[in-house]
Amino acid sequence: MKNIFQIFRNDIKEIFRKTRTWLIIIGLMVLPSMYAWPNILSSWDPYGHTNQIKVAVVSEDKGATVENNKINLGKNLIEGLKNNKNLDWQFVETKAQAEDGVKIGDYYASIVIPENFTEDLTSITRGTPEKATIEYTVNEKINAISPKITNSGASAIANNISKSFVETANGIIFEKLHEAGIKFEENLPSIEKTKEEILKLNDNFSNYESALNELINKVERGQNIISAIHTTLPEVDKVATNSIMLADKAEIAISNIEGFNAKLLPKISEHLSEVENISKDAHEIALEFQNKPTKKDELKAKMKTLDSRFSTGIQRLELVKNIFSYFNKLSGENLFNNQLNRVNNLIADIEKISELNKNFYNNIDKYDEITTEAKERFVEGTQSINETAYNFNQGLNGEVAPLIENVLSKAKVNAEKFSNIIYEAQGELPIISNKLSEAEMKVNMAHNKLLTLSSEMPTIKEKIKKLSEEIKEAEGKVDTNSIFNLLKVDYKKQAEFFANPVNLQENKLYHISNYGSAMTPFYTVLSIWVGSLLISSLLTTKVEDKDKKYKPYEKYFGRWLLFMIIALFQSMIVTLGDMYVLGTQAVSPYRFVVYGLLIALLFSSIIYTLVYIFGNIGKALCIILLVLQLGSSGGTFPIQMTAKFFQTLYPKVPFTYSIGLLREAVGGVYIPAVERDMKILLTYLVIVLVIGVIAVSLIAKSERLSRERGKSKLFL
Repeated sequence: MKNIFQIFRNDIKEIFRKTRTWLIIIGLMVLPSMYAWPNILSSWDPYGHTNQIKVAVVSEDKGATVENNKINLGKNLIEGLKNNKNLDWQFVETKAQAEDGVKIGDYYASIVIPENFTEDLTSITRGTPEKATIEYTVNEKINAISPKITNSGASAIANNISKSFVETANGIIFEKLHEAGIKFEENLPSIEKTKEEILKLNDNFSNYESALNELINKVERGQNIISAIHTTLPEVDKVATNSIMLADKAEIAISNIEGFNAKLLPKISEHLSEVENISKDAHEIALEFQNKPTKKDELKAKMKTLDSRFSTGIQRLELVKNIFSYFNKLSGENLFNNQLNRVNNLIADIEKISELNKNFYNNIDKYDEITTEAKERFVEGTQSINETAYNFNQGLNGEVAPLIENVLSKAKVNAEKFSNIIYEAQGELPIISNKLSEAEMKVNMAHNKLLTLSSEMPTIKEKIKKLSEEIKEAEGKVDTNSIFNLLKVDYKKQAEFFANPVNLQENKLYHISNYGSAMTPFYTVLSIWVGSLLISSLLTTKVEDKDKKYKPYEKYFGRWLLFMIIALFQSMIVTLGDMYVLGTQAVSPYRFVVYGLLIALLFSSIIYTLVYIFGNIGKALCIILLVLQLGSSGGTFPIQMTAKFFQTLYPKVPFTYSIGLLREAVGGVYIPAVERDMKILLTYLVIVLVIGVIAVSLIAKSERLSRERGKSKLFL
C-alpha cells in the first residue's frame, strides 16, 4: 500500500515540476465539459422553435353552395392558419409555387387545399358523402426530424377540420332531437291517453264483440218491428218505442261513466302533479336567475325549455277544465264553479309567469337592467303556482269526489224519469208514417254494414292484440322518461361531447423542464467516457521501475490513482457546469455530482485497465466500446426503437445504468431504481479492478518467464 501511494506522489510531483505539465492536466480536466456543454445547449429547446419551420400553404378551393348560401371552407382554413403559430406558415398563390419551394428547400413541406375541398366536405348534405382531401408534400432529404414535425402540423389541421365538422353535424342532429323532445312533452297527454285507450280496447274486445252481436240482433228485431208496424201499429208506436230505447241507452251511458269514475280522479291528479313538477323546476330556475347566473348559456337553455313546459302545463289544465265543465253542465246547478275558478286562476298565473320567463330570456344579456322587483315576482309567482297546484291536488278526494258522485246519481234518476215520460207521451206523438220506408231502408243498410263489421272483427281483434303486446313490451324495455330527458338536454353540449368525448388528463410523474435537461444525462455520461479516453491518450500507464522495487499490482494501482483523480475532477467540472453554468435541471444536485463521480471512477477504471493491459490496442477497444454503447444505451431514442442487436446489448453495457442513474438525479429520485443502477455499476467496478490485478500479475509472470527463458541455452 505504501508503494502505491509513493507512485502516486511521484506522479503528482512530476506534474507540478513543470508549468506546462500541470497546465496540460488542467486542460485535460476541463476539455470533456467542452464536449458536453455545446451539445446540451444545441438541444436545449428544439421543439420550442418549430414556429421557424417554413411550410407553404395554398388554397385552390372553389367553394360550394349549400341551401342557397355560398361557402368556401378552404378560405376559412387559410384565415384560421394565419393565427396559428405552431409552424411558420407561408401563404403562396399557386400549387406549383409551393411544390417548387419544397423541392429546392425553401420550404420543408407544403399543404395544398384542392379545388373540390368544400364540395366534398359538404357532400353529406346532398346524400352522396365524399371524403375531402388535403394534399401534403414533404422533402425528407432536407432534415431527418423536420418531416415528423411538419407531419404533426398537417395531421393537426386534418383533426381540427374533422372535429369541427363532427361538432357542427352533431349540433344540427341534436338540435332536431331537442325540438322533438319538446314536441314529445307537449303531446305526452295525448300519447298516454291513446296508449291507454288501445290497451283498454284490447282488454274489453270480447265485450265489444258481444255488444256488436247484440246490436245486430236488435237491428234484426228492429227490422221485424218495422215490418209489423206497417200492418199492425201506427207510426206513433214506433216513435215511442225508439224514444224508450233512447232512454235505455242513456242509462247505459250513465253506468259507463260510473265505471270510469274510478280512473277519473287519478287522471286529474296526474295532470295537477305535472303542473306541480313544472312549477317546482320553474321556481329553481327563478332562484338561479335571481342570484345572478354565472353560466348564462346553460340558464338560457333551461328557460327556453321551461317556456315549452309552461305550454304543456296549460294544456293539462285545459283537460282538467273540460272535465269540470262537463260535470258542471251535467249537474244543472253549477256545482263545480269553485273548481273551475281555481283552474282558470292557475292558467292565468302560469301565463303571467310564462311571459315573465320569455322577457327574462330575451334580456338576460342586460341582466343588470332588470329590476329587483321583477326578479322577486318571478320567484314568488312560481312558488305560488306550486303551492296552489299542490293544495288543489291534495283536496281532490275530499272536495271533488262527493260532488261527482252526486251528479252521476242525479243523472241516472233523470234518465229513468225520461223513460216514464216517454211512456206517458206515447199517444201524443205526431204521425210520421210517410217516413217508414226511408227508415226501413236505412236500417237495412245499417244491418249490412254491421254484418260486414262482424266478419272483420277477428282480423281487427288480432291486430289490436298484437299492437297491445308491442306497447306492453316497449313499456318493459324502454324508459320513456330517460328518452325524454336525453332529448331535452343541451344539444350544444351534446354536439361538443361527441366531437371530443375524451379529455386527456396528463400527469407528469417526473417533470423535466426542457429538452436540454432531458438530454443532459446522455451527453454528461458520454463526455466522462471521452474524458477518460483523453487521459489514456496523453498519459502513459507504464510506471518507471529501474530498481524493480514495485510489485505488478502496486504499479497498476499507483498509476490508476492518477487516472482516477483526473477523471473525478473532469466529472465534477462537467456536472457542476451542467447545473450552474448551463442551468440544467437537477432535482437532487448533490446526487447528480456524486453519481457523476461514481461513473467517472468506473469509466476511468475500464479504460485504464484496457490500455494498461493491451496498450494501443486497448485504446482501440475503448473506442469500439464507445460506439457500441452509443446505440445500445437508450440515451436518445427508446431502446425498443433500435435494432435487435442493440436491444441485446442494452442490459449489458455500463452506459445504460450510468445514464439511468443521472436521470434519477435530474427528474426525480426513485430509490429502487437508484439502488439497482448503483449495484450494477459497483459490480462492474469490482470486476474490472479484479480482472486488472489478475491480468497485470499474469503479464508480469509471463515477462519474467520470457527473460529467464532468454537466459537459458535450452530455448530458442
